[in-house]
Amino acid sequence: MSSHSFDVAIATKYDIETAIMLQHFCFWYQRNKANNRNFHDGTYWTYNSIAAFTEMFPYMSNDQMRRVIKRMIENDLIRKGNYSTNKYDRTSWYSLSVEGAKLLGVFDSWNYDMQKFHLANPENGKIENTESITDSNTD
Repeated sequence: MSSHSFDVAIATKYDIETAIMLQHFCFWYQRNKANNRNFHDGTYWTYNSIAAFTEMFPYMSNDQMRRVIKRMIENDLIRKGNYSTNKYDRTSWYSLSVEGAKLLGVFDSWNYDMQKFHLANPENGKIENTESITDSNTD
C-alpha cells in the first residue's frame, strides 16, 4: 500500500491534487538527481503516461489528472518536455520549475542556468541556447 502526502500551504494556495502531484514530481526530481538519471537541459526529469499516473493515484480520473498537470504547467510549478529517443514516442516528461522548487524548499540544490530557463521553450523537448547577441556596431 502506498502513501501520499502534501504540503498544506501548497494545497491552500492551489488545491490538494496539485500539492500531491507537486510532491510526487519533487520525489522523482530528487531520486533522479541522486542516481544521476534523466538529466536533460540542466535539470532532472521524470516521465509517465496519464494512465500510469492515475494507476498510482487511483482517487483521480484520467481527466482530473490531465487538468491537474495542465494547471501545474500554467501556474509554472512544473515544466513539460519530450526527451524520448524514439521520435515517434510522444511520452510527456516533467520537471519541477523554479517556482515549484522554491515552494517545496529544494531550490538551493537547483542546477539551472537561470537565463536559459526563463527564456527557453521546453514544449518541444529541446531548450535552445538563449544567449543574447551583443551589438558590436560602434557607430
